[in-house]
Amino acid sequence: MSVRSGAAPTRGASLLLLAAIVALALNLRPAMAAVGPLLDLIERATGMGSTAASLLTTLPVLMIGLGALSIRPLRRRLGERRGVLLGALLIGGACLVRVTLKDTAGLIASAAVVGVGVALIQALAPVVIKRASPARFGTVMALYTTGIMGGAAIAAATAAGLAETVGWAGTLALWSVPAFVAAIIWLAASRDPAAEEPNRAALVEATDPELPFWRQG
Repeated sequence: MSVRSGAAPTRGASLLLLAAIVALALNLRPAMAAVGPLLDLIERATGMGSTAASLLTTLPVLMIGLGALSIRPLRRRLGERRGVLLGALLIGGACLVRVTLKDTAGLIASAAVVGVGVALIQALAPVVIKRASPARFGTVMALYTTGIMGGAAIAAATAAGLAETVGWAGTLALWSVPAFVAAIIWLAASRDPAAEEPNRAALVEATDPELPFWRQG
């Protein structure tokens, strides 16, 4: 009796962590992928030039690239639990404010914030996956990657249709809902013992300043 009652919460927590990872993955591209099909509408509504409009999709990619080079500092300063949560909240917040943004500067700023949020999750989530599921790392990462691609496909495929109903700004803002839902699921799932973080002081000590950044982490 006692063995079963102890095993059930662990299994439930592991499933919740997996659900959180999938939910996060699904939110890593929609805030960017939904922009492309709506660029003409955005340009006409805001008077945005083509160069500025291109930043709505390229700036997040730049942020993601910078995040990929910063895994060790991000782990050391934020920790995985807070870093991933912050990433989801940044994505959700940036999407939400887009419903009120009608100017070029505001939209570009929201794109940068989205990029930072995605960069945080993409840098830190695989670390959690590797520690929580070392024996199934490849399988879980495949599921995570599929979630990323699935989110992009859904956003791109539905953007034009949604814009006819709620407008381009409403369409971009709608993606705040799944991002906030993912943040809530992650907050609950990160209590899983499998997702427990190592001591951040140990990470600092383990960092060799003589090693190039691509060998840290």
